Amino acid sequence: MIGYWNYTVLLTYISVILACVGIGCAAVGSGYNVDVAVGCLLTCGLLDMFDGKVARTKKDRTEMMKDFGIQIDSLSDVIAFGILPAMIGFALVRRYDIEWYTKWYFWIYVVVLLTYVLFGLVRLGYFNALENDRIKSGDTGVLHFYTGLPITMASLIFPAFWILSRVSGFVWIYLGVIVIVGCLFVLRIKIPKPHSKKMAIFLSLFGTCLLIAMILVAIFS
Repeated sequence: MIGYWNYTVLLTYISVILACVGIGCAAVGSGYNVDVAVGCLLTCGLLDMFDGKVARTKKDRTEMMKDFGIQIDSLSDVIAFGILPAMIGFALVRRYDIEWYTKWYFWIYVVVLLTYVLFGLVRLGYFNALENDRIKSGDTGVLHFYTGLPITMASLIFPAFWILSRVSGFVWIYLGVIVIVGCLFVLRIKIPKPHSKKMAIFLSLFGTCLLIAMILVAIFS
């Protein structure tokens, strides 16, 4: 078979599977399916935090294996942090407004969600091109800033606002954040890149706390 199937890409493959499960649950959009979809999004984010670290433990990786890992990670990000959050937004609207597809604002929803996916795709494509250009120029140093908001931040931002939307029943909160986050993907802004272990631990704990909060909200609300 083509491709690579060792442990260095295992977390990425699991993330893709979970993202597809989440998209399917959001498409159904009834009962606890949306809750499961948001849980999948958050879990994909937690896996993404460690997939690179796991891959780097293999010391004999070839350049082909490294390039494959980078490409498959970006493709996974499009599904997990681009398409999945948009599908969750679609499911939330349908949950609180069953006949939304008959309303005048139907196409506003559609345009907002599709634009978010497009901006996420553009952000990833630009980042990959920028990184390749940087390496070709001989710059192999550590990056200290991101250009635009990293798409993986969707895994923490949207679950947090999903909880707020779920508790308040005000679905526009989530959709408003979709617009803001999508724009931040493509704006030429500098965002500090966290390098410290303390920041990694903080993000992991924050994600874990969000997951616990999501479970509690799904059970008791």
